[in-house]
Formats: sequence, C-alpha cells, structure tokens
Amino acid sequence: MNTCAKCFLVLILLAFSAYESLSQTILQWNKQLNTAVHVDYMTDTEKEMVIELNKVRTDPEQYKILVLDELKKTISDSTDLKSFTSYSIRKKVTVVEGIEHAEIDTIYNNYYLDRLTAIRDLLSDLDSIEPMQILKPHKNLYKAAKEHGNKEAHLGEINHQAQDGSWPWDRVEKAAPDIEFSKENIAMGGCTPAEIVMQLLIDSGVPGYGHRYNILNPNWEFVGCREVTEMEMECGYWIQEFGKQHSKIADHFSNK
Repeated sequence: MNTCAKCFLVLILLAFSAYESLSQTILQWNKQLNTAVHVDYMTDTEKEMVIELNKVRTDPEQYKILVLDELKKTISDSTDLKSFTSYSIRKKVTVVEGIEHAEIDTIYNNYYLDRLTAIRDLLSDLDSIEPMQILKPHKNLYKAAKEHGNKEAHLGEINHQAQDGSWPWDRVEKAAPDIEFSKENIAMGGCTPAEIVMQLLIDSGVPGYGHRYNILNPNWEFVGCREVTEMEMECGYWIQEFGKQHSKIADHFSNK
C-alpha cells in the first residue's frame, strides 16, 4: 500500500469512528413505510423498493447504520488498496443538421478510494438532512417506468434517452399529466431493492451524485418503481420515477 493510500484510509477511519456505536443499534422501521401494500399493479419486489426508499427518507439517522456496514465491507475488501482501476463512460449525443454526434468521456479511477470517498460524503449528507415525507405509489409514474422498460429491454441496456428519442420528462408528461416535476433513476447491478438503493445512494463514480440527490429530494410526493425482468440477466434493471404534483419546486440539494 502506498503512503498516499495509507493516509487516506487513516482519515476515513477517523472520520467514521463516531458512527461505531450505531452498529450496535437494533433497526426498527416504521410499518407505515409500505405505502404500496394494497396496490394491485406492482409486484412484491417493486413494493419492497418503495419501502427501501422510504427507509432512508423518513429515518436518515437510522439508515446510517446500514451505510456504516457498507463502509466496513468496503474497507475489508480494500485492505491492500492496490491500484485496482475501473472506468465509467459518459456519453452525450447531440443532433446537428440531422446528424448524430457522440461525445464520450472515459474516466479511470481507483475503485476503492472512490467508493470510500462517496460513502464518507453520503454519511455527511445523512447527517445534514431532516426526515422527509414518505413516498406514495403513483400508478401513472409506474406506467411511465414500465413502458420505458418494456420498449428498451430488447436492446440489452436501458438509458434515460429512449430509442425513440424521448427523455424521462417526455414520458412522464405523457403518462402522468398531473405530475408537474419529476426525475428518473435507472440502475442495475444489485439483485435486491436494498442493494439497488444503497448503490444509488453511494453513487460512486457518478459526477455530482445525481442518483443520491434524486432519492433524498424532500419535495417528492410520489414514486413509480419498475423492475425490468424481460432481460436475460441474473439481476435486471430498475427504473425509479419520482414526482410532485405542485409547482415551485425548491431543490434542497441545488447547491451541492
């Protein structure tokens, strides 16, 4: 382990020492988190996703215990902090005079250092926010997510911009005209709702932690969660559509 990596790990451990006592707490979640319990258009797994989102929104203090467990696992997995690199690809497509132009940025990072930094920032965010309103299922937000997943599944991957050129706000406006403001998360790589939510909250390697702040935006009232099971993979894609019916949205994290 090089000197820089050692120093970074020491700082991480010191920064999180205050959370150590939290690991002894027995987690007790509010039974009212299951707002989709009586909904007939969602699967049981999709209802679990609503519960997981409501856990962190309604009790960020208790959720830190789960994040601390993830921190310990990451530190254990990265004991040597070797120069294990991963890469993320950001692709922006613009159309000029009918011709598509793709701009691709590939950024190489140290996976473990990036993840430790992201977890540190997540714990800091959970410290700074107050419990927020519970999310309720919204049938038309779910419809927007479901239709997007169904149309894109055959491609083998799902992106925010659909093959027909539509963006999340286009799909929500069409399926849920009562929703005035919305944001979309798309994720894969976790096999359970709990794993997906933790992945999106940590958001390692994602500039600005956009997925995290979609989940932690206190303005949301409704959510539509769709698990895309039509794809041939062990753990498929998830689409989350967040929405609010009222105008004059104040983004809590606009200055992040």
